[in-house]
Amino acid sequence: GDLLLPRLREIVLVMGLLSTALIVATGMFSTALARLGERQRRDALQDSLTGCSNRRAFAQHFQKEAERSRRLRLGIGLLFADLDRFKELNDRHGHAVGDLILERAARRIEDALRETDLLFRWGGEEFVVLMPHTPPEEVGAIAERVRLALEGAPILALPGGSEIAITTSIGGASSSTFPFDATDLLQRADAACYAAKRKGRNRVELAPQR
Repeated sequence: GDLLLPRLREIVLVMGLLSTALIVATGMFSTALARLGERQRRDALQDSLTGCSNRRAFAQHFQKEAERSRRLRLGIGLLFADLDRFKELNDRHGHAVGDLILERAARRIEDALRETDLLFRWGGEEFVVLMPHTPPEEVGAIAERVRLALEGAPILALPGGSEIAITTSIGGASSSTFPFDATDLLQRADAACYAAKRKGRNRVELAPQR
């Protein structure tokens, strides 16, 4: 018994160290998994090309901002922007140039917005701007600021000295009546954007206020 006692103590010590190492490793693994899951959730809600929030992210942002707008007793606005003749540019210059145009267009739109506005890449060359706690009378002015930001200067210089300019057609919709309806706002802003296209592009059209 006297001979076995030191060995038992060594075994207990080793087992304790192994248990501690296992607990630490399990904690580190759980933390890594949590971070990976958070990054995957973030990536799922972000457009990989432009860095904007994507279409999937719109619903949760709208719900939160609509409730905030209700508390502030202010309206909510939405812009639907479609880059003019983007497909022609993409076909003529290639997808790499098209991607650069989309990236730079997103930056210009963001720079023209207020801190509280939220930009989403809706798909292809379409962007949506959510404007929380915004009176309906301000929607048109913000839309015009976005239009001018894209029209203002060539968006890309090509080798050889040629430049690419781009414009956008924008439809705006607003509501001051709660509960706010995201589908209704999107449909009305989209219809107004099509109207801007039909009327010659590079312009802003506003849907009737509700």
